[in-house]
Amino acid sequence: MSGELHIIASVYDRSELGLVRAWLESRGIWTSTIGDGHVAVQWPLAIALGGVRLTVRVEDYARAAELLAGLEPYRFARGLFSSNRLVDAALILMLFFLTFVPPPARIPGTYYVERRA
Repeated sequence: MSGELHIIASVYDRSELGLVRAWLESRGIWTSTIGDGHVAVQWPLAIALGGVRLTVRVEDYARAAELLAGLEPYRFARGLFSSNRLVDAALILMLFFLTFVPPPARIPGTYYVERRA
């Protein structure tokens, strides 16, 4: 066994990364990551860093690539609450107006001393 690693994927979502790692490791493929620490601390850096790189051993690369090729793509385009984006927008607007609290009225202070003109 050589200690050489090969990058098999760049993942931008930490939850997806955890699922893919656990899935590969459950099939006996050892994985490691590059850049996971940076993204764990500041997630907006994921795009700037090119995602978290998922690596496997060179001897496991062919098997891991075959397994990953059979995965259905993760869909980020799902709606927040439902499958209809129009319903989502209406729900978000309704929640905004129901929870919106106007700022307090600006009432000038009352001074009980005589003020100079």
